[in-house]
Amino acid sequence: MNKLKKQNILYLPSYNYLSEPIFENLIQYMKEFNNICYDIGSCYYKKIEKSEIFDKYYFLNYNKNTKNNKLITLSKILYQKKNIVKVIKKISPSIIISTTDLGFPIKIIRKVLPNIPFVVIQSALFNYEENTYNKLSKFLYLIDKQKNYLNEYEDTHLLLWGKFFEKNIKTNNQNIYCTGNIAFDNLPFKEKSKYILIGTSVLKEIIGEKSEQKLLDIIIHFIKKNQNLKFIIKPHPRDDIDLITKLFNFPNIQISQVKIENLLKNASVYITFNSATLLTALAMKVPIINILSQELLKYDILKNQFNERVFDVNELEKKVKYLIANPEEQFYSNNINNLLCSLDRKAAYRASNVIKGILCK
Repeated sequence: MNKLKKQNILYLPSYNYLSEPIFENLIQYMKEFNNICYDIGSCYYKKIEKSEIFDKYYFLNYNKNTKNNKLITLSKILYQKKNIVKVIKKISPSIIISTTDLGFPIKIIRKVLPNIPFVVIQSALFNYEENTYNKLSKFLYLIDKQKNYLNEYEDTHLLLWGKFFEKNIKTNNQNIYCTGNIAFDNLPFKEKSKYILIGTSVLKEIIGEKSEQKLLDIIIHFIKKNQNLKFIIKPHPRDDIDLITKLFNFPNIQISQVKIENLLKNASVYITFNSATLLTALAMKVPIINILSQELLKYDILKNQFNERVFDVNELEKKVKYLIANPEEQFYSNNINNLLCSLDRKAAYRASNVIKGILCK
């Protein structure tokens, strides 16, 4: 065990709101290692909130020109490469832990450290070419395709939320483990229902897009028809709060940027547009509704396993009333364990055992 104490584990956060709870829960079982975080900061250009949980923390600062450019430019890539190579050589990790939404820097790191085991923890829904909203998916496939992790690198180990997602990994690699969602280990428990919670996608990116605009119109129409109900709108972390405020300017609406878990705690029903937060709601035993259009049906993440789909405002209204009256309806199915592996809140413990096993090989 003395040998393990000297080993460095490198953590690579991506979208901080997804990676931070995973790393925080995992590290409590990894105290015998040097837990080092390298935050490339490429999504928000700000530091992870709980950097103190790591033994060491490095942050990649971008210069002003690179920071303000919204496109993936050559200058940004070269800047990343230069700094990432310098830091990871200094850290000299025994293993690297990342999340499934990290993107391009994986390729840089893999080139510098080709023989280091790589653990990829599922932190979001898989973004694969035949199932993505991104119109640039064929181009982005070359640089940050999530499914490339296992296809390209034999010593990569993927930790999934449940068996439901395993079928989406097209690879002969056997290093796949269903450990559950580590971020769910410390979810608050359901309390008394007080309101209907609506989680939005990144509305600034879908306004004007015909199929996605339909989903927003359904929500707005539903709110207008039900002035007697209390709603809370949870904007996506990457959205424009001013736009949200303008779109949902109704007397029975409250807009909140509190963490989704804390809002779900008191929700009677959770409504959203095909978001991974549907799984968070299921884990907290909050009834869910997934608004879809026929054009987007092929992207349905849950495949209607919980009878959660609606396509228009009348269906939505009926479903809300039914689920409020029958709040346990969606939680009798075995499909929950297929999606989330287990709701025993021990995903971080299972994941830590996988990682330690890899290090001991």
